[in-house]
Amino acid sequence: QFIWPLPSEQVDNAKADPNVVIDKNPSIILRYVVLNVTQKPFNDVRVRQALNYALDREALNKVIYKGMASVPQSALAANVWGFQKQQMYGLDVEKAKKLLAEAGYPNGLEVTLWTPNDTERSKIAEFLQQQWAAAGVKAKIQQMEFVALTNQLQVKPEVSKLQTAVNGWSPSTGEADWGIRPLLTKGMFPTTGFNTGFYTNDVVEKAVITGLESGDEKERLAAYGAAQKQIVEDAPWVFLTVPDIVAGKRSNLSGVYVLPDGTLDVSHAQFK
Repeated sequence: QFIWPLPSEQVDNAKADPNVVIDKNPSIILRYVVLNVTQKPFNDVRVRQALNYALDREALNKVIYKGMASVPQSALAANVWGFQKQQMYGLDVEKAKKLLAEAGYPNGLEVTLWTPNDTERSKIAEFLQQQWAAAGVKAKIQQMEFVALTNQLQVKPEVSKLQTAVNGWSPSTGEADWGIRPLLTKGMFPTTGFNTGFYTNDVVEKAVITGLESGDEKERLAAYGAAQKQIVEDAPWVFLTVPDIVAGKRSNLSGVYVLPDGTLDVSHAQFK
């Protein structure tokens, strides 16, 4: 009677059924690849930037989501309060190769890419594998059960075996603090929080504090803008996509909603 997420490859079939209604709305979910910035080769910003340049995000959205997604314009989805559009990475394979060469990898490199074994993220991993290969990056995909992957990620920096992993986040508060602080500040290294790539930058740290403590909205927005700019430049993630919320329901069902952060609300469910 209700399905979320509705797999993109099933949307057309579902639309053909007159008893099915498709709900499609923008989300605040950001998919990304987390990079372990404390270990080679990802302790070099040029390598991190190279992986971002070696990705066609428009193609990713078409192949994985059948166009029901948008290209990220920051480390936050556009509907998050405090979002500010940044100069993002476009597809430029030659620039990716140049950056890798400058970082000491003229012949490319090999990386291990962890991913949950669900269909969506497994497909993302396979797409990344194909895309990065053009820049000389060979990705070995390692699929895991979601809980097993979480256990691998939620460890301290000195024992982490992470190189790269397909990941995602939606700030349940709908605002910038919870889109940045749990993932990209030093105080949120595991096991306290979810900064599983161990990224930290003084500009971001100070901006987050200002955002939390200031009562001046303009000052807060300026701080979050500075944080987003620094994060994009430092590229602790490979920024992937902002998928739409796509759900299917029987036409006689009402009062069931998926909120922008992916939370399902059935408190007002009823049948006509």
